[in-house]
Amino acid sequence: MSREDDMELALSDSQAMIDQQPAIALTIHYTAISDHSEILCLITS
Repeated sequence: MSREDDMELALSDSQAMIDQQPAIALTIHYTAISDHSEILCLITS
């Protein structure tokens, strides 16, 4: 895994890590919110 905590990582930084050691890159985005009526954005990749 590229991260062990919940820090924000720019997409360009993630791509740079993949370029250094190419293998299989799988990105999973999960955003937990308690009130679903307050959804402001949707992330897909």
